[in-house]
Amino acid sequence: MRATAVVRQVLGEVIQPVSGAQVIHEERVDVETIELNFRPVYALEYEWTNKGKRVVIEFDALLGDIRSGGKKWSDQIKGLITRDLFFDVTADAVGMIVPGGGIAVKLVKAVVDRGKK
Repeated sequence: MRATAVVRQVLGEVIQPVSGAQVIHEERVDVETIELNFRPVYALEYEWTNKGKRVVIEFDALLGDIRSGGKKWSDQIKGLITRDLFFDVTADAVGMIVPGGGIAVKLVKAVVDRGKK
């Protein structure tokens, strides 16, 4: 999540509309600093070889909570990366290196998509 999105969300929750005012001359919010605090969560994978089972235990070091049923990082990424996402990221990356290169990648995707129909 971007810092600007977090700031907007917090400001939306904190700032309440003014009631009873006839004229508002200026409304201003100054954000001087934003602190990013990471929350350490440790994931431990245990394997029960006799039964062929694996489980991921997550330990939240800030709260002291322990949860089971977590997913490994590699399993989370496998579910995230789709064909469309791959083409979009590739188009953006090529566009940063070669001006107009993103258009070529999008054309290749269109040709591949048309060939599948």
